[in-house]
Formats: sequence, C-alpha cells, structure tokens
Amino acid sequence: MRKPILLVALALSINAKASTFNINKISAQNITLLKDSVPENAIGAKPSVIPLKKFRLAFSGGPSFLMSKTNNNVPEDFRQYVKELKSGSHFSVDGGYFWREDIGLGLKYSSFYSKNSMANVYVEDAYGQQRYGSMADNINTQFVGAVFYNRAQSKSAKITWLANIALGYISYKDEGRLVDPIKITGSNIGASLDFGADFKLSNSLYLGLQAGYMLGVLKKLKYTTSAGQQTLKLDKDNYESMNRIDLSGGIRWVW
Repeated sequence: MRKPILLVALALSINAKASTFNINKISAQNITLLKDSVPENAIGAKPSVIPLKKFRLAFSGGPSFLMSKTNNNVPEDFRQYVKELKSGSHFSVDGGYFWREDIGLGLKYSSFYSKNSMANVYVEDAYGQQRYGSMADNINTQFVGAVFYNRAQSKSAKITWLANIALGYISYKDEGRLVDPIKITGSNIGASLDFGADFKLSNSLYLGLQAGYMLGVLKKLKYTTSAGQQTLKLDKDNYESMNRIDLSGGIRWVW
C-alpha cells in the first residue's frame, strides 16, 4: 500500500510543478518589459554619490556691520557720524585641503574697510586755543589665521554646506584727520566664524553665499601725529571692539 501512495504523492508533486510553470508561462505573455526596468537585485541600492574634491579656494566680498555700541562719551553731534562709520565692506580669501569628505584645514585672510568725514569741526589744544578744520576716518582691519572646515553634500550633489572657524591675528589701522592728520593702530588675537553654501556651476566652479562673524578686541592703541607717537592702554570698560557681521558672496574653485 505504501508504493501506490508514494506514486500518487509524486504525481501530484510533478503536476503541481507543471501547473505552476504553465501559469507563469501564460502570465508572462501579458508582461511588458519597460526600458527603465532594473534587475531585482538593484532595487533598494544606494544611488552613487559624487565624491567632493580635496582642494577648495574661495573668494568672497560684501557688506559688513560693526556690532559694538557707541560710547556714551561721544557727543550727540557726532553720534550719527559714528553710526555711519560702523557700516563698511569686506573682502576675504580662504583655501583649504580636505583629507576627509567632511573635514579640512586651511588659511584665511580677510580685510574690512570703512570711512567717513565731516567738515567744520574744531579742537582745543593744550594752550586753550581753538583750531578749526575737518574730521575724517579711514578704517582698515585685517585678519589672517588658520581655519578648520566642516562640510556636507546635499543629496542632489549640487549644494555643499560649509561651516568653518578660524583663529589668528587681527590688526587695526585708522588713517584719519582731526584738523591735523592722525593715525591710530592696534592689534590682537582674533577669530572668525562662517556658515554658508556652495552652489554647483560646473565640476570645478561653485557660487558661494555665506554669513560670518569676526571677533576681536583692542586693549591698547598707538596714536601717531605730527607731534610724535603715543601708546594708550585702554581700561576694560573702554576696550575697542572690532566684532562685526559679514554678508558675502563669491566664487569657489575646487579640484
């Protein structure tokens, strides 16, 4: 009795396989292969990511705004003059090497310019005599330092997001006039922070937009006049702040 049972089971098994094969064969007649069809083992595969270049050189420029408050000792007649002097422009260039996709090191240089002038002012000298003329300021601050980069690429690979922090040396120079010519200089340690995005134009060229913050404070100033030089140490309440916001755009070259 076992033999017939085994034969029946075998026959059913063969018949089931045959039926399944025929069903698939019949169904296949109604299937159309699309041009963009992909193999089953490709479904769920990660899209290829275009690797970021190792070197980046950026040129930027735009408006800048000094953030320090106007000293309460400034006379009311000159407060608007000082306010206008707080707005200026900057230019910067930085270059870096990325040994990893997201991390790099480099150098940064930044220069800030601001100027203003006013006629019909007077000063009183040590002898109590009043002298009339003009007042002018032509301010230039420069920063150079080492910069640390962090970056990430968008899914479309058309935008690269960047953040960087730099630490270095900042200098201040004001070639002005207070009836007579006067030059004021100073320097100290400075730092900067930048956040921005590079928009791809070609394989090696990007358009960049960024916002930055420069930090620096002067604790002493050197005054140079026709009478000679004098260095003035500032007390803590009168430190000269060089903190500013930079808004910029520019070209980035990568390779």
